[in-house]
Amino acid sequence: MSSFTKIGLFLAAAIAIVYGIVLSATFGVTPSIAPRKTPAPDGFDAAQYQTLIDLQSTDQMHVGNLNGLGDPFHPGFLTDPAIVYVTVSTGPYDSFYVFFNKQGREIGRRERTRTMSPLGSLFMDIDGYFAVTQQGVGDQQSYIDVENGALIPFATLEKLHAKSTTFRTISYHDAPRESETYKQKINTYILKVDGVWLRAKMAQSDPPQFLDWKTPSFPQFHTQYRFPTKDDPNQDRTTYNSSSFYDGKYTIYQTWFDEQEYFRRRAASIGSTTGQGRAEHWRGTGYYEIAADDKSIKFAIPNDRKILSGSGRFTMKVMGHESLDLMVIERYAGNDAQYYIVSTKD
Repeated sequence: MSSFTKIGLFLAAAIAIVYGIVLSATFGVTPSIAPRKTPAPDGFDAAQYQTLIDLQSTDQMHVGNLNGLGDPFHPGFLTDPAIVYVTVSTGPYDSFYVFFNKQGREIGRRERTRTMSPLGSLFMDIDGYFAVTQQGVGDQQSYIDVENGALIPFATLEKLHAKSTTFRTISYHDAPRESETYKQKINTYILKVDGVWLRAKMAQSDPPQFLDWKTPSFPQFHTQYRFPTKDDPNQDRTTYNSSSFYDGKYTIYQTWFDEQEYFRRRAASIGSTTGQGRAEHWRGTGYYEIAADDKSIKFAIPNDRKILSGSGRFTMKVMGHESLDLMVIERYAGNDAQYYIVSTKD
């Protein structure tokens, strides 16, 4: 082999290496060699773990599996009186609420209208309101109509707003398109004055005039996204609204992750409109345990994801609160979400 040929091969190899480095820097590609797999812990028995989608109650733990009722979404809670509620969709325009007390037991259901929303311990819509307590869901109550339901001027509404302790607007946009409320652009105002719930109506002016809402704050769950093993030295489990779950009663661990398929990191391609890439991660089966005092329940998630570097979408999060003797599991499967209410059988 001539010296010129050797020099040419050397330059070609150097160019290939530089090109590879440029590609790695540009597209964020990590080496394709997968990390060493983590072996199962001693004594591990996969048969002890229920598949999450089919999770059912045991002799120690109670499970409310909401996924056979429709498409559940948007869980929320009321700090007083410590109620969890989940919205379940049953059609394009149909849905209902499911209510749970602080021990995770279902206490009632109620149809959800387009104008319904929680305000403190009450759920209110354009036609009335009902209260939710630890004992159950109350009956529908009526408002008292201001000026017997006649349209009022903005000046009158301003005076009522100044006296009110709670004030909410329901736009005519939420009314059926064939209704007179929608056609005449009549807004409805729900307000509490001197302990009495009132309903006022006013035609929307041009330009529109607005008054600030007066509503209680909407509480948020304490949420856990990261699930360390029991021997992980970093046991900081909550990453949002950091606090313990019911004074530390509930803890969730990842017992083991069965690493089955490795995916290297990939940055967003040049010209990407979303700027989204792919985190370095394993696909496989995650095995988890919820421990509550001396009780526990174990479940497995097939097609789970274990992120190694970078950031990516979480496949599961767990929600709770100091006032709630339970945990809410939210599991993402593609674009669908699954929900489970887990509590002890005390």
